[in-house]
Amino acid sequence: MHSAQSSRHRIIQRPPKRLGGDVVYAIPLAEVVRKTEPALIAQFICNRQLFGRVYRHLQSDYFDHMPQDSGVFIFPLVITQAIFPAAIRPGDIDILVIPYHRDELILDQILAIEVKVLRASFQKQGKSPNEYGFSQASSLLELGFPYVAVLHRITSDKSPPEAWSEAYFARILDREGRIAAPRKIETDLLPSHLIERAYGRLIKNLTRSEIGLVAAYVGDASKNDGEWMPYGKEALRNSLRKPRTEQAVAEYFHKDALDALDTPRNNP
Repeated sequence: MHSAQSSRHRIIQRPPKRLGGDVVYAIPLAEVVRKTEPALIAQFICNRQLFGRVYRHLQSDYFDHMPQDSGVFIFPLVITQAIFPAAIRPGDIDILVIPYHRDELILDQILAIEVKVLRASFQKQGKSPNEYGFSQASSLLELGFPYVAVLHRITSDKSPPEAWSEAYFARILDREGRIAAPRKIETDLLPSHLIERAYGRLIKNLTRSEIGLVAAYVGDASKNDGEWMPYGKEALRNSLRKPRTEQAVAEYFHKDALDALDTPRNNP
């Protein structure tokens, strides 16, 4: 048994291990084509490398010192009342991240992320979201989550070739990280520009310093869009953190553990 003040909780059951190429979520094709928020959130958390980069921005101290046999369990689109029956706002928790080490949940590192989808285009590069997500994030802080963040997940079309820019390209040669001599190429830097603009707006409009921030672009792998580094600010420890909230999350995990995505810190 663990007391209400414990920051760890023994894992009773775990979700299945899912390796690269395994099926995680079945999403209707129409939602994928329309780029609905649930489809884009699922795409994001299944991109483990990108998720890791985002998580490192938000939890850098913890991420950099995670031991072997550790990782995070990720739940997308959790109905808030499934954890807090009396809660009214927010209606759902877009991404709930529960770290673990071996057979224990690390409750004082739980992270709740509010996601806003930014549908930009080459013609409308300065487009802002209808909402920044700070109101929902503030509600998550009031509920007592240890860490809270806002993620702006960007999607866009491509720039026409005449708008491409010069950049340097280097290929990694081996596991030791050695690279070939960089060479100059013409490439579409629109995703990088969109990330920078989105992050600048997040910083400018931030309402509470505890809220972590990330702007991330997820390209279409089938179109060879490449990977783009996100911009982010670390989430700070919530001064309103509540141990009973952590215990409620642990109870939710054990009720729906099979629905979580187990993402190890290191390759299994």
